[in-house]
Amino acid sequence: MKKVLFLLLVLALSSCNKEVVFKETFKDFPDNRWALNDVKTFKIDLKEPVKNAVINLQFSHVFGFQYKSVPLAMVLQRPDGKQDDIFVELKFTDAEGNSLSDCAGDVCDLITPVKKNLDLENGEYKLILLNKFNGEYIPNVLALGVTVEKDN
Repeated sequence: MKKVLFLLLVLALSSCNKEVVFKETFKDFPDNRWALNDVKTFKIDLKEPVKNAVINLQFSHVFGFQYKSVPLAMVLQRPDGKQDDIFVELKFTDAEGNSLSDCAGDVCDLITPVKKNLDLENGEYKLILLNKFNGEYIPNVLALGVTVEKDN
């Protein structure tokens, strides 16, 4: 039985073909509030090109988050000077009102792919996240992170 479980675990892990090439998280949210004027900038230095990249946004929040969605703007500045402007509507509940976040105790994480199938050349990128919430701040924010993954 142990051999079967081990084999299933190995197969499950090997089927996950994504490789993380960048990961950074901001946890500096005084009083767990993301202020409207608090722009988060991630500097991504790719040493080699990445084909079929996926940019994921991780939004960590307090359990019982009171909003169904939160609007964000994302700007991806490329090494050649071009930029992609992306509107992101982070959805925290499905159509039935069920939470889309994974929670452990009072801490919940929502991981959302915000850009898929990107071909990124090597060089320095900036990913800028802007809070577009209708208010002075988004309450109950614990962390905000970005990962860039490539399909192998």
